[in-house]
Amino acid sequence: MAKSIRSKRGKKMRAIKRIRYDDKAVKKLRETVKKGVTRVVEEGMDIEQAGGVLVDYLEKKKQALLKRQEENMEEGEAKVFNKRMQDENGQYPVWMGKKQQRKTKHKTKKNRKSNGRKDSW
Repeated sequence: MAKSIRSKRGKKMRAIKRIRYDDKAVKKLRETVKKGVTRVVEEGMDIEQAGGVLVDYLEKKKQALLKRQEENMEEGEAKVFNKRMQDENGQYPVWMGKKQQRKTKHKTKKNRKSNGRKDSW
């Protein structure tokens, strides 16, 4: 494909924009880090201690999340039927999209109709 002046100019402008927005993002990140460090220092801790506290906090959050997930798994395994992909309440899995739900619904409906009667020739 030929490289037109217009596409070259667009590419050049996108590169300029990318540089500008990257600089803005870096500035924003630095500001947020400074705010976090000042907040910890205001509470009367050293920065080294603050790092340990942040790590402990993250570990606690991770443990709480894992514990919650284990409790959800222990409540009971959801029984899912293979053909219809529904549980006992008639609900489809969370990961299944609306389009796929419609397709499976249509397939099962079609199969139920065809199994009930035969062609009379």
